[in-house]
Parts: sequence; structure tokens; C-alpha cells
Amino acid sequence: MKEFIRHIILFVAILLVVSISLDIFISKQLRKSKSYAAGEYTVWNDIFANRITHDILIYGSSRAWVHFSPEIIQTTTGKSVYNMGLDGQSFEIQYLRHLKIFQRHIPHSIIFSLDIFSLERDIDIYNVEQFLPYMPDIDIWNYTRRNKGFTWFDYSLPLIRYAGRRTEIQKAVTLCNATDEELYRYNGYKPIQAQWTKKVEKTLLNKKERRIIVDSTLRVLFERCVAQCVANNVQVLFVYSPEHILGQKHIRNRDSVITIYSNIARKYNVPFYNFSNDSMCYSTRYFYNASHLNKEGSEIFSKKIATIVQKL
Repeated sequence: MKEFIRHIILFVAILLVVSISLDIFISKQLRKSKSYAAGEYTVWNDIFANRITHDILIYGSSRAWVHFSPEIIQTTTGKSVYNMGLDGQSFEIQYLRHLKIFQRHIPHSIIFSLDIFSLERDIDIYNVEQFLPYMPDIDIWNYTRRNKGFTWFDYSLPLIRYAGRRTEIQKAVTLCNATDEELYRYNGYKPIQAQWTKKVEKTLLNKKERRIIVDSTLRVLFERCVAQCVANNVQVLFVYSPEHILGQKHIRNRDSVITIYSNIARKYNVPFYNFSNDSMCYSTRYFYNASHLNKEGSEIFSKKIATIVQKL
């Protein structure tokens, strides 16, 4: 019986060592990728490695990371800039990044790139692959555990979260011998070189109107984040970047959502620049879809923001 128990203990020990080793290997390799998971690994790596010590940070969703050029803003203001925009995420995950940043660095200024969808609760977390290499972190756990695809075992036991994820495992192995990948995002920014097409316009014309359901928890979390920034003497700026007029018409309660931001801005004495009626919003030249500026549009818009930030 004792011999049997010893064999069981030895087997479990070997299994644990192998699992931990493979988990470390896959996670380490994935973190090397500069393009996978929409280039989010490069931003998370900068956060965890304490490399984000910039003067100005930009918070927001995908409209942040394709609209605000750190290089253009930095050239005009003389201040270092990093774009923290997260593709397809509500404010809950945006706040996760804020939390990790504030544990390490309090910037001089934060530009909140506002989004009509950020205060709406997601059914699930988009691009969840970006969190896999960092999931042992307690904050990552707290803010991603509502994802349907994750269980307690994924957060607590090595290698379990990679079970069935062939794409991520293959990517990790490929990175062992791959040449250096092209950097997908520069300081978190990714300009999109695409143009408005007839297909985009047709989709918009056939699209049904919808109503944004503002989640009260996210609304409170957003205000708490703003209050925390103000309390730490961070200069806060609200910006609603250009959105094509055809896209604006599809949200029934768009004005009421923007009013939420306006009220918070007024309460905390935060400047709010709303570009919803900017001339860019009436030209398809600057967009590749209704919500997102293309490279030309983002560079023009970034120059406008840079001028505003410089004056402030």
C-alpha cells in the first residue's frame, strides 16, 4: 500500500512539473508575439514590465487605438504618449488596464476616448486570447472570470486553460523558430489603411436601429475611475472622436448616453470635446467604417487633439 501511494505521489509530482513547465513555455512564447490577439500582448507586456511611464495615456476601446496617434501628439506637445485602447472591450476591461497602470505609474494626463458602447455590458469578453499568458495574475482573474469559457481550474491549475486551444499552442511553437514579427502596434496605436466601400455603406443603410442599455455597474465604475484620476491630480480630458453621421443615426438613445459623460465631466470639472458634429463626420474619405477613422482620418484628428492638449 505504501509503495502504491509513493507511486501515486511520484506520478502527480511529475505531472505537475511537466504541466508547470509547459504552461510557462507556452505563456512565455505567446507573450513574444507582436501581432497575435490584435497586438494586445505588446501592451500587456509593457504594463507588466513597468515600461509605461509616459506623461499622457489614452484610454478607450478600438476607437481609441486606431484614432489617437501617440507620435503626432508627442511631436506637438513634447510629452510622451501611450495609447491604452482595447479592441472590442467595455469599460470593465478598460478599467482593468487602468488598475494595472495605477499600481505602477500615475501619469500627468489621461485622455478618455469615449465610446457609445463602452458602458454597455458585454455578454462575453472579446479577444479573450490576449489574457491567456497572464491569467495567474489576481486582477486578470477578477476581471475576466465572468467569461463563459473559463472556469476556476483555468485560473488555478497550470496548463488547463490551454486545453483545446490548438491555435495558441501552434503559435507558441511557431515563435520558437520564427523570424522577428513586424510590430503591429506602436505605443498601443494602430492606424488602419483601409477605405470606405459600397459594401460598408450598404450594410449601414440596411442596419436596424438599436438602443444602448447602459449598465449601472459600469457607469459607477467609469465615474469611480475619473474620480480616482482627479484625486491623484491627473489632468483628465474627455474626447468623443469623429463618428460617421450614418453610424450615429442607428443608435436611438445616443444623446442620452453622451449626456451621461457630459454630467460626469461637469461634476469633476473635466473638459469635454465632442467631435460628433465635426466636418470629418460627413465625409467617407476619413473612415473605413461608421465608427472608425482610417489612417488619413486618424492623423488629421490626432493633430486636432494635439493642439487642444498643447493649449491645456
